Amino acid sequence: MLSEARGTRPDAFLSAEAEAVWDFDPALIDGALQSAAIWTRSVQNASALPAAAKAVRRYAGDPLHGPLTVVAVRLSAVDDLSANSDIKVFDAAGRLCYWLEEFQGQASPMLNRLGGGWQGGVRRPGDLMEAAE
Repeated sequence: MLSEARGTRPDAFLSAEAEAVWDFDPALIDGALQSAAIWTRSVQNASALPAAAKAVRRYAGDPLHGPLTVVAVRLSAVDDLSANSDIKVFDAAGRLCYWLEEFQGQASPMLNRLGGGWQGGVRRPGDLMEAAE
């Protein structure tokens, strides 16, 4: 799976100095995990929740030098709902920024209703209100 992302700065989330940078960008890491979840939903029709990773590693690439390329290589069979993959994030110069090594997720069609559609259909305007009532 290939996707495009961008890095963030702490001052977009916290009261921090404008030039502060993350050692580990939480929004970027979360976005990489969400990209893998979107792939699982589109290919397997099953939404995935993250469970674990062997390691989250930071490299010399500059996550603010974008756009960034997120590459997820599937480690489990396409029909395996365990959704295991290696996820790497590269800067615009092709340098490695992050490696989410052996990311593990668990997917299920039962989780699809949490991701914007009801099982067997698409949400209509008002569905959320009906569900809340």
